[in-house]
Amino acid sequence: MISLLVVRHALAMDRAEFQNQFADVNDDAAVSDDSRPLTEEGIRKMRKTARGYKKIVGRPELLITSPLKRAAQTAEILTEVWHGIESETCPHLAPGSELSDFFDWLRNHSRWSEFEAKDVVITLVGHEPDLSRLINELIADRGEQKLQLRKGGACLIEISSDLEPGHGELVWFLPPRLVRKF
Repeated sequence: MISLLVVRHALAMDRAEFQNQFADVNDDAAVSDDSRPLTEEGIRKMRKTARGYKKIVGRPELLITSPLKRAAQTAEILTEVWHGIESETCPHLAPGSELSDFFDWLRNHSRWSEFEAKDVVITLVGHEPDLSRLINELIADRGEQKLQLRKGGACLIEISSDLEPGHGELVWFLPPRLVRKF
């Protein structure tokens, strides 16, 4: 059985504050929201939250992250706590991506058949509202969007059959404040 630990990135710098830092810069890449980093508070809280996830799920087999800086930084914190877990970047976890593209990417992953043959946890790090769409699609078969992750929050979904809409079962859904108490 495959379990997906779905994690929203930690607290990032305010969008407007980030943009204001580059008021005099003409480099679109520097000003892109894709490069908006975590705050010091977000980093500090995510380190504590990551230790809680380690106690709850153990060590995942793989961590897949969005390419955006705030998600990549969150993934780095998780890999530190999980002591060098294998990590990959997936463009289909970036905001606005199609869920079907992500599902196809994961099904075509070089280790997918290995994952299906044993019990594993795969961690996904991304953004709202895309993660909520992913969660709701897996557990509700395209039903009305009901769950929304807080920054640094996560849920665990078990996939007992194919990676298809409605084939997942929600095991738990926790805010980061509660996970940090572990």
